[in-house]
Amino acid sequence: MLDHLVRILPVTTIKDERGALGIVELARSCGFSASRFYFLYDVRKPRGGHAHRRLRQCFIAFAGRAEITVDSGSERRTIVLDSPEQALIINPMVWRDLDMTPDTVLGVLASEPYDEAEYIRDYETFTALALERIGNDCPVR
Repeated sequence: MLDHLVRILPVTTIKDERGALGIVELARSCGFSASRFYFLYDVRKPRGGHAHRRLRQCFIAFAGRAEITVDSGSERRTIVLDSPEQALIINPMVWRDLDMTPDTVLGVLASEPYDEAEYIRDYETFTALALERIGNDCPVR
């Protein structure tokens, strides 16, 4: 189930004597266009603890190490991002918990502008909606 909801994306990287250039073509590589970019840094406590109804995200660790635990409501997996040469795509209706080292800089491209109503912040509500979606094989409204 999680394989349809999350995926690791190799970031195209060009390296030469000047340094490295990482390239992510959003519509082609990620499957969505970004409406928002934000980044987390100097994080001292776990973050996340929510899911999104419609939002798609692309996470890239520019520095440090981020452990992102993703949960479909029926399957859970932890993915480590510790290089800007890979990205993590998370589709809608995936619970996520983030744990980072304080030196981590984690960039996030999001498919939608911020909308608090779009968040699911209660895990029991999330699992009920996720299981309903699996049973009905339709998107959550």
